[in-house]
Amino acid sequence: MQAAAYECPLTFHELGELGRVNYNWAVADFVAENLLHALQGPHSYDGANRKMYPWMITRKIKHLRKLSKSVQDSEAQSLLLDFCNRVRELTNARNLAVHGVWARETLPNQKYRPSAFSLRNEDPILPQHITELADALAEATIVGNNAHGRLTGLDLDRVTYPVHFYFGCHAPPAA
Repeated sequence: MQAAAYECPLTFHELGELGRVNYNWAVADFVAENLLHALQGPHSYDGANRKMYPWMITRKIKHLRKLSKSVQDSEAQSLLLDFCNRVRELTNARNLAVHGVWARETLPNQKYRPSAFSLRNEDPILPQHITELADALAEATIVGNNAHGRLTGLDLDRVTYPVHFYFGCHAPPAA
């Protein structure tokens, strides 16, 4: 498979897993917004606070960490901080996997090893790590959903994943 001026070394399965990394990152961003909404009230995105919508997830996570100090329920606070820590720890690897260049890297013995790399001297991501990253992001979203459930009183035994929240309407949209 050709991609631009470089050969993309990923298999179709690995490209699918890279798509799963993207999807799970979007879900983590969605969960972060749900948590902000739960912690700041139903009208938190009205008026001046509406500026939160374009925030990058890293800024949302920083804000959630600040808000966690006011959470009275210790289990909810623990879940919230666990979600924040997981997302923060995965951010660099996700950014490199998604924004780095997937190309064949020449090794000293002239064999090729596929990896994602950037010019910022970061350790490369190898294809076998893509699934691990996608799984770790999925686990982070589950922790975040559990934190949301604990904060809002949602019965966690009845939750199936993914959970979709419909803010701004009284019921899910008709199918």
